[in-house]
Amino acid sequence: MNGYGNYHIGSTAKSKPFSKPRRQLLLTLFATIYVVCGKVNFTNLSRYSHLSERTYRRQFSVPYPFSSLNASLIDEAIAPRHFQVAAIDASLIPKSGKATYGLDRFWNGKASRAERGLEISMIAVVDVEQAIRACHQLRQITAAAR
Repeated sequence: MNGYGNYHIGSTAKSKPFSKPRRQLLLTLFATIYVVCGKVNFTNLSRYSHLSERTYRRQFSVPYPFSSLNASLIDEAIAPRHFQVAAIDASLIPKSGKATYGLDRFWNGKASRAERGLEISMIAVVDVEQAIRACHQLRQITAAAR
């Protein structure tokens, strides 16, 4: 499992922001996501890995700046000498019901009207020469944040 996880994190995993427990969790997490049948949640992750549900919950309760991890991975994946641009995109995820956090009316550009659902915004880096794009940040937008 760790050999496959090392492919995803590479030398970035050995950088300073990762403590040993966090590094072990991420290596296991990335490998386990590929084999989980059904939804990827803490219960299912614990079924398909050697870590317990409690371990996943504890590790995810501590905030971690994933944007710095993404920036390191982008630096490794995209050559700095290539022409790069930043792209920002807001997308609507249609949802029904009343209990979903952040549920509100947001603009849907495809339908040219406001619709009920969730909105996510993504900032990506695009390598124009090789047509490679990499997500830097992805966030859910709530009505209070607008």
